[in-house]
Amino acid sequence: MKITMKMDSSKFNAKMKQLLIATAKGSHELVSEYTEELYGATLLEVPKDTDTLASSAYKEVKKGIFSSKGLVGYGGNGDPINPKTGSQASSYMTIVHEDLSANHPNGGKAKYLEDPARRIQDRYVNRKVPGLLSKLAAWYNRR
Repeated sequence: MKITMKMDSSKFNAKMKQLLIATAKGSHELVSEYTEELYGATLLEVPKDTDTLASSAYKEVKKGIFSSKGLVGYGGNGDPINPKTGSQASSYMTIVHEDLSANHPNGGKAKYLEDPARRIQDRYVNRKVPGLLSKLAAWYNRR
């Protein structure tokens, strides 16, 4: 013997759809904010001998259906050529990033991308993401 019951789940499904849309929107806003902050922080730390590396910096936010991706990098913007060496930024950016012993008299430092990413990521994971979750919960409870 079976007992079955038909339920109208349209209200539940509609509410879940709204929640997914709000989550995707909040996530995209957070990824955009993080990407912008990381981009600015790396520009403060990139070595500034000729400003070639700094001028090769780029940022991009790709919005997906349920998630977004933020990209910050160097070697973009046409991959500018260093006027002192004749080399494209992409040909030496990794060396400059990894060489902890290099002196940068005009400012900047090695790990100009990695260090800010670690600092900022920790803050977003530990504070900003939980804040978004709280906002979503409050939004959901108001509906």
